[in-house]
Amino acid sequence: MNILHISPYALRGGCEKDCFLFIQASPQFEQSVVVLGKEGPMTGAWNSLGTPVVHLDLLGKSFIKMKWELDRFLYGKKYDMVIYWSTIRIATVLGSLRKVTDKVRVHIGNPLQYSGVQLQREIFLDKIWKRSPEVIFLPCSDYAGSSFKKAPYFKDFPIITSLNPIEMAPSKRKSPFMGRKNINVGMVARLDPIKNHALLIKAFKQVSLRFPNMILHIVGNGVLKNYLHELTQSLGLVEKVIFYGDVDKVYEHLEFWDAFIYSTTKREGLGSAVIEAMANGLPCLLPDLPMMRELAPEEVKVKWFTPDSESSLVNEWISLFENPGQFPEMSESVFNRSLNFNSERYVKEYIA
Repeated sequence: MNILHISPYALRGGCEKDCFLFIQASPQFEQSVVVLGKEGPMTGAWNSLGTPVVHLDLLGKSFIKMKWELDRFLYGKKYDMVIYWSTIRIATVLGSLRKVTDKVRVHIGNPLQYSGVQLQREIFLDKIWKRSPEVIFLPCSDYAGSSFKKAPYFKDFPIITSLNPIEMAPSKRKSPFMGRKNINVGMVARLDPIKNHALLIKAFKQVSLRFPNMILHIVGNGVLKNYLHELTQSLGLVEKVIFYGDVDKVYEHLEFWDAFIYSTTKREGLGSAVIEAMANGLPCLLPDLPMMRELAPEEVKVKWFTPDSESSLVNEWISLFENPGQFPEMSESVFNRSLNFNSERYVKEYIA
């Protein structure tokens, strides 16, 4: 099977990582990647799998210019399947794929963010440029998919949930935790407005008064980097909050943490970093949001806080560490849940 992957960006984000894990788990297929934007951190990651990567740098151009150049690049090519790892400029991309494949899969990574005007534009462009015969949308969660099922244009497509995969931890985490001088907690996520790192840092200011030997580790990079550094400095937490930026091997960081705290918003699609924390056996403190409940159903032992509530996060955070006896059971529960998110299952769902 010959599969083309198209991604708007080559950033170290969730959709790009899903694409990487798909390719890694299916070496039996002939695969290549086209990036609509510029080179980025994931360019080298895709290349490391032996996957050819081409960057077209089209996102800053008009819809017509983008369509013309994408058509020119794809001219004469044929694929058994194309996977588009985004919904950005979706009608334009689908119009260009009409002559190169009969089967298109579209990954939905976040809830719908199109405005009414933007939706009308996609409907108009779709009528002009048409689309491939079989286009199926695969949201990363029921929560993300439900927002598309109600929207003009998107509701006309089949929408089938396929929960994001993760690269499984190299070894199962051992209990007990907190055997070191400092208590280490952390969060892994891109530093952007979809998440809520500011709430995490503000809450940590209060939690650190109860646990002065606690260190907060933040892995990820993004547009809010400078703001979050300034916030940390204004709260007098420079020595207690450590920023790492993007990292290649996230499990090497998680291995030394005692718990995982995830602060995000309703714009989140799923939160694959939470699954990675689960795979490492880390006790998790999560916002009570629909997509988080999909990650951790009722039988999975995690702690919940009220989204956007600093006081709730502080109270649940303190409660978690005042009762470390619950850590081994939480660790076992989340690790067992993580086994459902392997890449092989993900590939089968997309191919099917």
